[in-house]
Amino acid sequence: MESTGSPPHSHRTGPARRVVVAGGGLAGCAAAFSLARALGPGTVTLLEARTVTGGRARSFTDPTSGEILDNCQHLMMGCCVNLRQFTDALGSANALGLANAWTRQPYLTFATPDGARSRFYAANLPSPLHLAAGFARLHTLSMGGKISVARAILALVSRGADLPDEPLPAWLARHSQGERECRAFWEPVLVSALNDRMDRLGISAARQVFVEAFLGGKSAFDVWLPSRPLWLIFGAEMRRALEQAGVIVRTDCAVRKIEDLGNGNWSVVTRNGDRLESDHLVLATPHKISWELLHHAGIRTEEGPSGQGNGGWSEKLGLSSITAIHLWFNRRFLPLEHAALVGGLGHWVFRKTWAGPEDPYCQVLISASDHLLMESADSLIQQAASELFRFFPESKPNTPRAQLIRGRVVREKNATFRQTPGMDLWRPGNRLPRKNITLAGDYTRTGWPATMEGAVRSGLLASHDCLESMGLPPSMGMPVWEPKHNWFQRLLTGR
Repeated sequence: MESTGSPPHSHRTGPARRVVVAGGGLAGCAAAFSLARALGPGTVTLLEARTVTGGRARSFTDPTSGEILDNCQHLMMGCCVNLRQFTDALGSANALGLANAWTRQPYLTFATPDGARSRFYAANLPSPLHLAAGFARLHTLSMGGKISVARAILALVSRGADLPDEPLPAWLARHSQGERECRAFWEPVLVSALNDRMDRLGISAARQVFVEAFLGGKSAFDVWLPSRPLWLIFGAEMRRALEQAGVIVRTDCAVRKIEDLGNGNWSVVTRNGDRLESDHLVLATPHKISWELLHHAGIRTEEGPSGQGNGGWSEKLGLSSITAIHLWFNRRFLPLEHAALVGGLGHWVFRKTWAGPEDPYCQVLISASDHLLMESADSLIQQAASELFRFFPESKPNTPRAQLIRGRVVREKNATFRQTPGMDLWRPGNRLPRKNITLAGDYTRTGWPATMEGAVRSGLLASHDCLESMGLPPSMGMPVWEPKHNWFQRLLTGR
């Protein structure tokens, strides 16, 4: 891995600094942790509207069983180097938790409604040969289809990163990718990774997925799942680590208004009427909330490519939803820990990594699910359960078929921003024209899609901007790491 900075060596001496970070998701927590390590204990206050930190990476208690369940499945790939470094750093600061927060999955399984399955894994070979064996065994494509897809992947990653963005479907059609290839390969990979419909995706976002995850070597393709509920990792344990690093954490404390005091300082007004004055403000709330706060404070942000002015990026980024269908059966029948579902309503199915061997629970995840927002929960539950029975038929003779006991649907309507062509031109940078205020969030111009990695990366970049505005070297904060590119990546991408 390569870094754009170096680890902090000592806390700053001199006049005390007061920084307020509004928003306790991963972006806000990364910014707060990095700044506290640079500036010292008691200098950073983190405000979070919910009762726990973690933002969209959260859990809930099922009222029927009392189980703690994640709202929807989150995962990390090996190329997500800043997310991994951040959780490792939190674990070092908090000996009571965050150790072994992730569990590596040795392979992925692609399943189809006819009951067929194939494993996709990274072999111990240099890129791109590390994925060749898994790709060759993929049952969803014919040999001719695999050759066609492989050629398209090479054309995609060797396409110049500075070329104008364009709609992905048109590009795939020009590279002989028909409906079969799209349904069997491109859609399962990209819709899940980018959380947007195939017909809305841009080529630049798709290219980034393959450059970093598929061609980055064996470790880049590794898939890691949380080893325990998200509320423990990013709620209780992350909060404890932040407080031990000296961050003042206030939950159930939404930001209602921000005010420029005219002397270089900011006043943050919370929902309960408290006012906090700060030398620097990091705004790490969701993008629509951030723009509203800026708008009401009279702060203009950078304009988008069409020159629509203040707020253009807020509306243009839009929102894309994720639906999680939680299912309980009378016994366990799912033979795998997780699988990609090709050609069904759902895109993935997961068991809990911390579940016992006979736990009958599983979760079906549907990305880019705006079209299902009006579908009834009962209908989605029945459809998901019926599909699982088709994808994973029970093979033991004289065994009664497993029965669905109940289900629950969780809709994350504001899960991510959209990944339409040219979207990176609309994403705002961390730095704003007004002094001493910085944006953080996965929607900012991080070079990554809306992921946990993008959120952490944004928070670290915001902390660097904050330190620089104080006249301090950004290297006092946590470094921002770049995935290490091997010779094959550099050859194809020109990096």
